[in-house]
Amino acid sequence: MATVKNAKIHTATDKGTLEAADLLIRDGLIVRVGKNLNSYTAQVKDLTGKVISPGLISPHSQLGIVEIELVPETRDDRSEIYSAGLSIDSAFNPSSTLIPYNLTGGITLSLTAPSSPGLFSGLTSVFSLTGLLEGSLIASNIALTANIIGGEDSKAAKIILLEDSLDLAAITDFGLPPFISKGEIQNTIARNNKNNYYEIYKSSLPEGVTYSARDLIALKKVLNRQIPLVIKANRASDILALIDLSKRKNINLVIQGAAEGWRVSEQLSKAKIPVILQPIDNIPHSFNELGARLDNAYLLHDAGVKILIGSHETHNAYLSRQGAGIAVSYGLPWEEALRALTINPAKIWGLEESYGSLEPGKMADLVTWKPAFFGIKPLGIIKGGFVAHGATGDSAGSYWQTEPVIQRAQYGACGKAPQSLSATFVHQRALDLDVAGQLGLSKPLLPITSFTCLSKKDMRHNDACPDIRVDPSTFDVFVDGELAACDPATEVTLGQNYLMR
Repeated sequence: MATVKNAKIHTATDKGTLEAADLLIRDGLIVRVGKNLNSYTAQVKDLTGKVISPGLISPHSQLGIVEIELVPETRDDRSEIYSAGLSIDSAFNPSSTLIPYNLTGGITLSLTAPSSPGLFSGLTSVFSLTGLLEGSLIASNIALTANIIGGEDSKAAKIILLEDSLDLAAITDFGLPPFISKGEIQNTIARNNKNNYYEIYKSSLPEGVTYSARDLIALKKVLNRQIPLVIKANRASDILALIDLSKRKNINLVIQGAAEGWRVSEQLSKAKIPVILQPIDNIPHSFNELGARLDNAYLLHDAGVKILIGSHETHNAYLSRQGAGIAVSYGLPWEEALRALTINPAKIWGLEESYGSLEPGKMADLVTWKPAFFGIKPLGIIKGGFVAHGATGDSAGSYWQTEPVIQRAQYGACGKAPQSLSATFVHQRALDLDVAGQLGLSKPLLPITSFTCLSKKDMRHNDACPDIRVDPSTFDVFVDGELAACDPATEVTLGQNYLMR
């Protein structure tokens, strides 16, 4: 049993954020969350001035089954044998070097999915990023993954094949265990006097397209609404076609990508279809994303669509934090961005009873932060009540993208943030007339104070007019005859150690 005291706790529940609150943990579970909790535990950790959030959930990646994308021997995310029926449970590698890298970034759970190039990639499972050889699997085969983007076939052909495949699964009812051969399927159909099923099986699919019993069973689970179909699509028209298909087949659908989702946000909301997106996708990478925009997350949420925020890069799944920050700068409420990283994925994948928020009865998967680094660099990762990771150095320090560190536009330079972080100085009369309201200005207005009587002497730290001379030989600078010298700095603000993981 342990107690965390005096922390700022982001619960990701209706309770919101609790200031100077306590959290009681017993046997890896959260027992109580609130203020001034009486504790008689042996371990009491005072986190005054620190922040606690639920562990972040990667809603869709290849964590644990892909090590190096360009080396086939390190990829266990695809199959030439199975399509819809591919389960990656036995291929998941808890010792993958990418797991501690992303765990240190705040990711505690991962929905790991295959990514075969065909229409159906396979079944997805949820893993706890513990690094343990046993006990990593949390939920097995909870969704079927598909993709209508890429390849030489028309998207229309892929959607037709998707529908034909579901129809085939609907009429195939052989009641056999998953480990079965094609010949056994034929024999069973014949014994049950259902020869027409096999004829349909042979004739309904294009040449070269075949499904094993495992594949058909997976499709059957989608039709029975046992698992959702997660399908990658970006173009608004494609999303509409998939919405229509989901209605006709009465299946649970999750859209991954949805770069143009804002264009059909009302339809997605009405159909109650959640979306997995990367808010950073604002520059069209193809003709499928011509309508991409940075306020996509905000517009979807505003229409009532449940959103999940992830990252396209398995190596850097933790960058979902950056995507959430971008979404907030473009209008998404801060609390909803946190839910998109925590409780929303837990709800969509059926894990909300144990993960995704900080409340009694749930697993004590926590991320601790320093306030200045919230959403940037975790202070420590707690799994089941135990510290699992902390800031111990960068495991990819030799990787070419890690050094040198350069400054790039961040949240404050995006969306509506610049307006709120600056001001326009106007005459007091403009404020009295509510010019900002009349013109719909987003930038705050401040009154101009008198400045016509100001002189150099009124300027702080700049009221002197010294004699400055520079030695042309040594370049020494003399101020009023004295050598101007500066001692070397002992600390550098925002130096290299600032963002070392």
